[in-house]
Amino acid sequence: MFQSIKEKLTVTYNNNESNTHKLIAKYLLDCLEENKTPTSKECSEVCFISESALTSFSKKYGYNGFREIAIRIKVEREYYKDFEKQKLSAKPSTLFNQVVQNIKQIDLQEDEISLLVSLLKECGRTFLFSSYEQNFNVEIFASQLQYKGIDSNFNSQRKMNPIWIDYCKEDDLCIFFAFGLDNQYLVNYYNLVKNKTKNIVIVTSSSQSHKFQEFKAEILIYEHNREDIYLSMRSVVLNYLFTKVIIKL
Repeated sequence: MFQSIKEKLTVTYNNNESNTHKLIAKYLLDCLEENKTPTSKECSEVCFISESALTSFSKKYGYNGFREIAIRIKVEREYYKDFEKQKLSAKPSTLFNQVVQNIKQIDLQEDEISLLVSLLKECGRTFLFSSYEQNFNVEIFASQLQYKGIDSNFNSQRKMNPIWIDYCKEDDLCIFFAFGLDNQYLVNYYNLVKNKTKNIVIVTSSSQSHKFQEFKAEILIYEHNREDIYLSMRSVVLNYLFTKVIIKL
């Protein structure tokens, strides 16, 4: 399987264990962005280190030497070149316009999204509860929140949900993602949670919103009228919402 050297260098750059390694990774990432092949001489001068230090760096991260890193970078640039240069010239389709229209509905709820971001920053722990339909997307969102330093908790099997509700405190945040027909258990959890904390955010479809009356913020995902694509459309819009939240954190 193709393993991206850019990903490895990004991890190294974000790791604060060694300032020297951080400088080397930054130089190599810049070479990738600027479409040039790195050299040990230039890297030594830019990072104020010896070439032997470059060899140590290379071997630490699984390469035989700096030359192998340079070759890997060159190969990766060529591998992605066609994707980076490709420009789509097709006219916007009806589907494209529908996606844009649904995304605009998210942008119109900027106040609610900003409140959600504030709660994520200010509250203690964050517990996420989702219907089966959006389990996968919410699980990814929970991981992204953890990456941003938010103490987020999500259990796709739901076995931990009653325990979390027992442990929930008034300064914790609970977010409910209610979609589809299988969310009565979510309503039951919601009725228990609202006795524990007032920091509740509801993300749901317009047809399900009447089931939740007390919350700090409610964000609506509008429904698409085509049954064969409404799930994929909802996932696109929901992930756009998640992306907005992560960027604001």
